[in-house]
Amino acid sequence: MAAYDITGKYIAVWLTEQGANLFLGLSPAVLGYRWVALGFVRGDAPVGIWVEVDTVQQWQRDPWLRVKNWDVAFPICVIRWDFVIHVQELGESKPDDRSPIGFVPR
Repeated sequence: MAAYDITGKYIAVWLTEQGANLFLGLSPAVLGYRWVALGFVRGDAPVGIWVEVDTVQQWQRDPWLRVKNWDVAFPICVIRWDFVIHVQELGESKPDDRSPIGFVPR
């Protein structure tokens, strides 16, 4: 089966808590949140996925509420596969800031 090519697509990369803290260089670690990196895919590598990161969002749970947006000084980064929980393709272009992301119950 051929790999699904998402190069050039806008994606949401849901990060592990440890991965988000390492990626953002947070010390001491910020715990108890969900983290998602948003941006355009620029390619892949054996160790991760090249993303032009637009922002990293910090979310609290119960109720879901975006707490903070983090900027990345040099936006083209490799996000290591071991930092990734899952990846969602959001489309060809950046969605409206109010567009829902993630998973919702039905």
